[in-house]
Amino acid sequence: MEKTFEQYYEEVISTLEEVLECTTSDAQGIAMPYEDIIHNAYQAKRPAQEIAETIDSRSRPKQETGHTPGPWKVNKKVKTSIEQEKAGQGMNIICECQDPDGERTTEEDKANARLIAAAPDMLEALKELYKQCNMVHKHWGEGSNQKEADAAIEAGKKAIAKATQAN
Repeated sequence: MEKTFEQYYEEVISTLEEVLECTTSDAQGIAMPYEDIIHNAYQAKRPAQEIAETIDSRSRPKQETGHTPGPWKVNKKVKTSIEQEKAGQGMNIICECQDPDGERTTEEDKANARLIAAAPDMLEALKELYKQCNMVHKHWGEGSNQKEADAAIEAGKKAIAKATQAN
């Protein structure tokens, strides 16, 4: 029985996990920019191992996002301080959202801190949403929302790139 694209994609991800010694989430993030290549390889019936090795060779210099890994949280006392707890090492301050003099704190500063603290979680959610929408769109995208779906997928791709690539 022939594999579905979803089965093939999962085999590519699984192979990437082994080759790169990374998590499923990391492998999915690394594979994301290469989804068209994966889709073409599936149609050409190329082995998943081969496409995973191609992605590995192309992605090696870009694996790290450069940002401090999540989860991040807002300090309960200083509601404008975003921190990451480091196992056995205390707290790592990510950033402060307040007046440069530190003399006043506004509700906007607190809201900015909450938004920034959520950034790693939002990035992971966006990556998964992009992956799922793109996969569904490739197989069922001939409906009336083709243009809107293309625009949403492109917007997700740009937002992920903005969050993961240094400028």
